Parts: sequence; C-alpha cells; structure tokens
Amino acid sequence: MVQMKLKKKIFFIPDLDNKSGLGHYYRCLKFSEFFRKKYKIFILLKKNLKNTNILLNAKNNNIIFFDDLKLTIKKFSNEGNFFFIDSYNSKKINLVNKLTKNSISTADKLVSLNTRYLIDHTFLRNKKDHKKKNPKSIIYSNHLYFPFISKKIKKKKKYIMINFGTYNSSKEILSVIDFIKRVKLDLKYKILIINKKFRLNLLKNYNLKNINLISHTSKLDKYYSETIFCFGACGISLYERSFYGIPSACKPIAKNQIYNYQNFLRKKTIIDLNSMISDNEFTLIKFKNICKKTKKKLKIYFSSKKQKKEINKLIEDIK
Repeated sequence: MVQMKLKKKIFFIPDLDNKSGLGHYYRCLKFSEFFRKKYKIFILLKKNLKNTNILLNAKNNNIIFFDDLKLTIKKFSNEGNFFFIDSYNSKKINLVNKLTKNSISTADKLVSLNTRYLIDHTFLRNKKDHKKKNPKSIIYSNHLYFPFISKKIKKKKKYIMINFGTYNSSKEILSVIDFIKRVKLDLKYKILIINKKFRLNLLKNYNLKNINLISHTSKLDKYYSETIFCFGACGISLYERSFYGIPSACKPIAKNQIYNYQNFLRKKTIIDLNSMISDNEFTLIKFKNICKKTKKKLKIYFSSKKQKKEINKLIEDIK
C-alpha cells in the first residue's frame, strides 16, 4: 500500500484585533491561496475577536483561536511547519523568530523583521534597502509578489469607483463628485462609492441618479470587472486595481502611501488626483485619452500571468 505524503502545515498570524488589522488579515487570506498546493493552511487568531465576517471569509481554512500565542507556536513548531506573520508588532515578530526558524513575514514598508524569509510587494522597492534592516533574511522584493488571485472577467465597464479605503474621506469624495459633475461623467457611467463613513445625504443637491454606496466589502472583484476608472488612495487596493488594468487618479492619504504614490506616478501608472480635479479645462475626450494611455502603462508592469508565475516560484523556493 502506497502512503500519501502528508502536506506540511503553514500557520498565518495576522496582526488583527477588534479595532484594526483587517488589511493584514485579508492579505494573509490571499497569500494562503498560493501556499495551499504545498501546505495545509491554518490561521491563528486571538480568542476574543468579535468580527464574525472573519469566519465567513475563511471558510476554506482552519482557524485556531488562541489565548497564548507563545504556547500555540510551541505546540505546532517543528522542522516542517512554517509560520507566516503579517505584522509590524516587534514583540510578535521577535516571539516568532525566537520560537521557530521557519518564519515568513510580509512587509510593505522598511522595517526590521529578520524573519527567515521576507516578502515585499512594494512597487519599485530596492531589495538592498531591506538588506540593511534585515541582514538575516532571504528577501523577495518585487511588486509581482502581490497576492493577486482573482480572474479578470470581461464585462461591460459601467462604474466609476471612488475608494479611499477606511479613511474618513468625505472631503475628498465631494471634491471628486464636483469634478465628475463638471466633466459630465455621471451621464455616461454609474458612480460607485466605497466608504464606511460617507453619507449619501451629503449629495442631495447634486442631482445624481446613478449612484451606489457600499459601506464595506472584502470582495471587490465583481465591481472591479465592471469599473472603467477609479479615484482613490495609494494603499493595497491600488495594487488590486492595477492588476485589473483599471486606471486610477490617486493621492496618498497616509505617510506609508507616499512611496507608492511617487513610484506609480513616476512610471505613469496612475494620474495625480489633485492635478486632475483642479484642471478646469478637463473634458470627456481628455478623460478617455488619459484612460487609454494609463491602461497601456499598466499592461507593461502589472501582468497577472507574470505575477502568478513569480509568486508560485517564490513558494517553491521556500524550504
């Protein structure tokens, strides 16, 4: 009788609590889809978490709720198992490194982690910059390591999306709506606003007929497939939009987004939001032309085929 070779285990540790960390958590879920062929997937979450959406989004994974992270890592730590931590919490990072040699971290900013493997998907990041802070790590630095897992579906483009993330962006949204009305984009496309705190009654004087507001969703794929353009920030969702080939007018809304903003802008893969909406001579024809030019640039840098090839090779390298 031939015995089947048991898969090694990988334990994802997102820096998640009841107040913050969903970005870390969803990134772990996306990375887990690539590791699934090689490893049995587990997610370690603190026991007092109240967010029930987490369970719904992790139906294909085994969730282990822990009281004590140290004891949990000790329990599952052996030569074959890996621990993937998505956190900038130095105490957690140091704990993982102390208890296991098989540690993997992901970072989109320059910090000292010194896990065995470090994955950074930041656009145009210089690998040498990480080496200074992480001399003990094997570093993978390339925007093609971004865990993009969705299939692009060809659908009619009907949405203009406004998405500044969880940031309270009512001021920015209203500025964008003013621009949309001025260029008359609302007559051609539906407006889709994604924001927890924005209220539609702020738009009661704008006479907008085709507008949708979504407070929050982790599954934007179905909307991305139908989106022709997006106004937004320069965080994780910018990478998703770029792999979907969606041109974006952007601004950084946090310090850790400035690096993305500068590099995307330098390669003309985004449009500067403030310059665009302050251009009083901007027309619908100019909008179509800038969409076309930006889409061409996105195709050069954000190939989903190359991305899958590179990230699968990375996972094979991890031993």
